[in-house]
Amino acid sequence: MWYDTTGEYRDWFIPDWVSVSADYDAVHLTMMAYLTTPGVAIPLSANAGATVLAGWNPDATFWLRSNNITVDDDPTG
Repeated sequence: MWYDTTGEYRDWFIPDWVSVSADYDAVHLTMMAYLTTPGVAIPLSANAGATVLAGWNPDATFWLRSNNITVDDDPTG
């Protein structure tokens, strides 16, 4: 499916967000990343596959955990 966007035949993967949430509270997509990655196959280091940044808004944060986040030792949420 991503061949039409990237022009590349690859095994395509999506992130395992549950595993990511074990180490990170959130993922933020900067404006620069949003502007420089459309239609680009992003190679993976663990295998020969790739992923594509799709479905994100610029300068958006995707929160992976619903519990309180600590900022400067003060809980927020």
